Amino acid sequence: MILTGSCASTSPKETQSRLPKTKQQVPDYETDEDLKRKIVKLEKDLAKNNSDTGVLMQLASLHQEINEQDKALVYMERLKDMDFRDDPRLYGSLASIYKKRENYAQAIESYKTFKSLAPPGSSVIPKIDKEIEQLNFVITSLAEQSNINLRRFGDVINTENSEYLPQFTLDDKTFIFTRRFFNQEDLFIATKTEVGYETEAIEEVNTLLNEGAHTLSADGSLLIFTHCNKKTGFGGCDLYRSTRKADGTWSKPANMGKNINTRHWDAQPSLSADGRTLYFASSRPGGQGGTDIWASRLSKEGRWSRPVNLGTNINTTAPDESPFIHADGQTLYYRSRGQLGMGGFDLYRSKLENNAWSQPMHLGSPINTTGEDGALVVSLDGTRGYYATDNYKGVKQNHLDLFEFDLPMAYRPAPMTFVKGRITDATTKMPIRGSIQVSYLDDSNYSTTYNANANGEFLAALPIGKPTLLNINKEGYVFFSDHVNYKDVKYSIDPYVLNIELSTIEEITAAPEESKPIILKNIFFNSGSAELLSSSTAEVDILYQLLQDKPAVTIEISGHTDDVGADGDNLRLSQSRAEAVRDALINKGISSSRITAVGRGETEPIDTNDTEEGRANNRRTEFIIKS
Repeated sequence: MILTGSCASTSPKETQSRLPKTKQQVPDYETDEDLKRKIVKLEKDLAKNNSDTGVLMQLASLHQEINEQDKALVYMERLKDMDFRDDPRLYGSLASIYKKRENYAQAIESYKTFKSLAPPGSSVIPKIDKEIEQLNFVITSLAEQSNINLRRFGDVINTENSEYLPQFTLDDKTFIFTRRFFNQEDLFIATKTEVGYETEAIEEVNTLLNEGAHTLSADGSLLIFTHCNKKTGFGGCDLYRSTRKADGTWSKPANMGKNINTRHWDAQPSLSADGRTLYFASSRPGGQGGTDIWASRLSKEGRWSRPVNLGTNINTTAPDESPFIHADGQTLYYRSRGQLGMGGFDLYRSKLENNAWSQPMHLGSPINTTGEDGALVVSLDGTRGYYATDNYKGVKQNHLDLFEFDLPMAYRPAPMTFVKGRITDATTKMPIRGSIQVSYLDDSNYSTTYNANANGEFLAALPIGKPTLLNINKEGYVFFSDHVNYKDVKYSIDPYVLNIELSTIEEITAAPEESKPIILKNIFFNSGSAELLSSSTAEVDILYQLLQDKPAVTIEISGHTDDVGADGDNLRLSQSRAEAVRDALINKGISSSRITAVGRGETEPIDTNDTEEGRANNRRTEFIIKS
């Protein structure tokens, strides 16, 4: 699992430092062939004097440099039995060789010997302690590794070029990935069909420069990506945005502005499912060091806030990057060199709990390796992980391919599904760009809003097993409300589908006698009581806003029950419940003359009373616009 290319690299400075600007600045590099010629000469010298420790040390060092660890080890072992046996540097080199050969126990022993031979108070001892801790961690991780079966995407996606960084829509039908060919990166979109995937380049976005390290909105209508070395940019790499139009083409990319971009490296975005929070990596000042992960929030006015550093639980003094925020909005996957791991970049998971990020969890082996591990993406239901690797069935390839695997239970986020729908005008049947407010029945403080596209279509993430409230609204229209409870769904994606027709307030007030009652599906009471639950607040607020926006409108609120209990008791309960909603609106400032409350008991059922579901539908609160 590795990242590649300039958009995905940790910092452009690392690449630029190896690319001299002028001929005079070109250093005198030695190739592997140069080093091998040196080795031949030194071996001839050693043949004349096989106890020459200086030659032995040089040979060991050169073989290490060309990654011939076994040969380097032979010379190191010979040095152990000679004058170097009390030199701590020898054991540091031995530990390095054992580590590269994945002989971690012997590497630890060599480091311990190094430590025992080092001068007291040496500044190198804390570094050795950290190396020993990391190697013990590797041993434990390998012993506890999960059984993961990689499944390769087909040849339509994977080619002889490198493909990486897949980003999916909520419905899993579309994803965008980066393909590297001719030494540059472009963005491609893959669409699921009955027989597999179809792919095409996003021509409106791609250029001769690099486009990649991207994120996709929940409904696939917004693409945010990294573009480097563009003349209109603020720095080496900036974040740009493009929107998908009704005809399927993409708008001209636009720089995301100075709040998001700086003269430093800004890249690798991840957009929350509600489109309100953007996570990304940046080398800007004010972080913990190296590259850090930052977050910016979208205001109601549509402006991105100044980014906030995610803090020391996530960011370290070493590079931290490649964030992926899951659709649950609280599980973050990212990679870091600064946390305890198996070496290089490792992958971690952290959860947002009480507005603070938890201590990161290492994702274990074989998700993490002793090499450089790259970005991870997790499916909506939390069961699958996606990443790119150049190692397939133990065979090293010269390019990256995309794979999926079953994510171990310990590393999964909260399972999510989604609501999919379309909003239209009840009379004209034309699409409406309404808003979809999602809140939780058991958490009155949580609320997030999605927006329908130009076709009136929307996708919104929903938690599985958590009662969720939906309010769909558009200025000038009467709102629609509903609630969802996935009690029986566990880990499969089981979307909730809505086709919603909204009527204009003007149309209803023009002929109020023809208007149908509107069920307030998110008004809740204690059982057998007229006490409004706090989970009703969002619905009351929306009804209040409607009355505020239309001061001439008057309404009638009616309460209804099922047929359980005495008729008189049901009538009184329904009256009290209607009055409770009326009183809540009056308390917010609506004149009592504009609201009447009527109890109808069990006299107007809309469903059978033979089942619990039917009785639940009959227990309802409604309103109609009177004038």
